[in-house]
Amino acid sequence: MGFHASKLGASSNALLKGLWGPRYFNTKKMMIVGKKGTEGVSKDPQPMFVQFVLKPLWQVYQVALEADGDKGLLNKVIKSFNLSVPPRELQHKDPKKVVLQSVMSRWLPLSESILSMVVKCIPDPVAAQSFRIARLLPKKEVVDKDPDLSSVISEAEHARKCVEDCDSSAEAPCIAFVSKMFAVPMKMLPQRSSNGEALNHNSNGEIGESDECFLAFARIFSGVLHLGQKVFALSALYDPLNGESMQKHAQGAEDSIVVSYDGSRSQACFLC
Repeated sequence: MGFHASKLGASSNALLKGLWGPRYFNTKKMMIVGKKGTEGVSKDPQPMFVQFVLKPLWQVYQVALEADGDKGLLNKVIKSFNLSVPPRELQHKDPKKVVLQSVMSRWLPLSESILSMVVKCIPDPVAAQSFRIARLLPKKEVVDKDPDLSSVISEAEHARKCVEDCDSSAEAPCIAFVSKMFAVPMKMLPQRSSNGEALNHNSNGEIGESDECFLAFARIFSGVLHLGQKVFALSALYDPLNGESMQKHAQGAEDSIVVSYDGSRSQACFLC
């Protein structure tokens, strides 16, 4: 919006607010108005989002992809946005694809445009956790509190609080969410860890050609995941207040081995 703000002599914040909803830009009065404010100015008034965002994109695609497209309009867009596009790319033998990519990659690079908006608009994981905790671990209200379950309830609340705070201390309970699992041949696994230690993927010491294991990618919400640490796989039906739930919906994994661990302390990859 900085380009349009300087060109129109308007505030960037005002233009951003005007982009959403039935708002129009009166070119005579140089101000943002409702649809009634466009009477006598344009026969076909277009909302600001169409005028400033979609229309320029449509023009570039139309000129680049159509054989009889107005090349003068394309040059106008390049000049207006001060784009540095080599002439050889504009005169390429395959103009449809090359010209479009050349202009768009210099005008609105997809990766930079999306990632910059992600960084600007989406809160970081720690700040977002307080908003997501209600869905990650819904708080369970216990009406009849059994004295025998008081320690279980207290431990569950402690675990929930650690997830909400993104507690990465060694004392915090290790809680991770497995987002993806797939089977891989054992022989494809790395033989050494990132620090050079030998990894024993099979307690028997022998790995056959057809032996497989499940590789799991997980997001760590609380605590620290260590090499060789015992973890429990809990299904969505697991209820810590139900004694039978531990047998039906919780499974211990004694041979879990951490394969890789990124520097952000939020993601891990381990064997199950």
